[in-house]
Amino acid sequence: PWSLERGLGNWPLFFDDLSLSVFLDAGAAGSPLNLSQTRFSLGAELRLGLTLFYLAPGGSVALGGAQGFGEPGPRFYLSLVLPGL
Repeated sequence: PWSLERGLGNWPLFFDDLSLSVFLDAGAAGSPLNLSQTRFSLGAELRLGLTLFYLAPGGSVALGGAQGFGEPGPRFYLSLVLPGL
């Protein structure tokens, strides 16, 4: 939704972009492949770009969730990506 480009006080932590993604996934597995057993899910992810300790530009932290069609409840996740570490 917007570009932050701010630091956190005097700490070596810098925020870059805040983005929101909405996705639809489909997948099937097996041998032989049976497309009638394809599963679908719908989800959203909020991602904040960051640089931590000047070492990992392009890092991010993401919070997301997805609901599979026909599944009992949603699945949530938290992800931290630090390239080069």
